[in-house]
Amino acid sequence: MLTEQQIKEAMKKSGVSADIDSLAADDIFTDNGFDSLDLFNLFVELENVTGKEVPDDDVEGLNSISDILKYFNG
Repeated sequence: MLTEQQIKEAMKKSGVSADIDSLAADDIFTDNGFDSLDLFNLFVELENVTGKEVPDDDVEGLNSISDILKYFNG
């Protein structure tokens, strides 16, 4: 089961430039300084952590930590 802390660690490992520590679970990534490269790198890292591939069509709907938790743990 993926946790919020694991997602934040994946953000740090993937080089996300936004303020990760102050990011709330429902905050929208793009509203908090994430660009398309940040998101790409984040999902590559999450795929490495979970072993689950995220199709490009699914990535578009994953806009917050809450969305990611629901997707991976749902």
